[in-house]
Amino acid sequence: MLSRRLFLKSTALIGCSAAAHPLLYRLMFGVECNKLMYPTLLAAGQAAFSEVLQAATACQAAGLTGNRSAADVALAGWAVVHGIAALHVD
Repeated sequence: MLSRRLFLKSTALIGCSAAAHPLLYRLMFGVECNKLMYPTLLAAGQAAFSEVLQAATACQAAGLTGNRSAADVALAGWAVVHGIAALHVD
């Protein structure tokens, strides 16, 4: 149960951040800038996904992901949250 809450909390933070700071969200996760030219920005986005992946790994260890890999669960959560966040920002 704790792992599931951790995963939900991690994905919810992305959505809350997007709603509170839409311009920063677009900068970090949008296609408007080439992140390879801004290593700090790229690292921040990667660190955000790392948090979601760690939560998904904890969920997998707790037996909450069925036969899905932690990476698949993290990517699905990431996609859903970013889709919803993008709808709010746009």
